[in-house]
Amino acid sequence: MVKLTITFLIALFPLSLMAQEGFSLKVQLHNYENDTLLLAYYHGERQLIQDTLFRNSEASYFSLNREEPLDPGMYLVVLKPDMRFFQLIVDEDEQNISLEADAEEISSSIQFENSPQNTAFFRYLNFLENQRKKAEELPEGED
Repeated sequence: MVKLTITFLIALFPLSLMAQEGFSLKVQLHNYENDTLLLAYYHGERQLIQDTLFRNSEASYFSLNREEPLDPGMYLVVLKPDMRFFQLIVDEDEQNISLEADAEEISSSIQFENSPQNTAFFRYLNFLENQRKKAEELPEGED
């Protein structure tokens, strides 16, 4: 009986690991009135829709939950109807991402939970934007 129980538990162990896999994205987006967001990905030079995030019934955030993980890569969260977007990095270790931002100033207001890569990515994007602004203030060079 003990051997049967141990064999049964060993057989279930891989299933429990698989049950923990999947992808979830929770987006709290202030100053955004639409009831959906789009999740897209790059395929060569094109951007293709992967899935749709719907506003939850309390209207405080958008969510997407999938049983299978997303392929690692760069994804886009697309705001409707004007199709503005911001990018997200997804990899094997970051498949459960939560973020909060203001739709009017996403890059400067975005904050992530469970995603150190995306936090670093947006710090870098903000650094580049600040450097661009400084460069624009420099006098033009002479030919």
